[in-house]
Amino acid sequence: MRANSLKPDEGSQQSGFDMSESGNQKLLRAMMTVELWVYRENILNTLELIADGPGQREYQRQVPFVSVPAELFNQWDDFYYPDDDHFREAFSDLKLIVLSTFDRVFNDVADATAQELALLDEFMKMEACKTLSFAAREALSRIEKVGDIQA
Repeated sequence: MRANSLKPDEGSQQSGFDMSESGNQKLLRAMMTVELWVYRENILNTLELIADGPGQREYQRQVPFVSVPAELFNQWDDFYYPDDDHFREAFSDLKLIVLSTFDRVFNDVADATAQELALLDEFMKMEACKTLSFAAREALSRIEKVGDIQA
């Protein structure tokens, strides 16, 4: 159900739910807060995985049928939407700059990496992986230094 299609229910007072206009506005605000949290968590979790070699190995152990190197690239592509207004709202301006800087490195590495990615152990030995992991660690460090992500 679309959030903006919610209308007060005549029986809502009896059910204990406040579905007045202010109730709807609170619900929409809560839904937006959750959406922003999801944007932040997806980006931070992806950066953490890219930065964490042992974490990548554990991920590969848990899902041996998945190409973890491909997953690293796919996750960033799936979650990084710098032109989306809601995405931009999820991060402070300084953090958007940090993410943009990482994205430039990410794209350079992606452009220089073969379409068919190596197995994880081979990929981790490649300069591309080292560059990407270093950039992710730097981004996480800078995000931490900037402070809490705005909500």
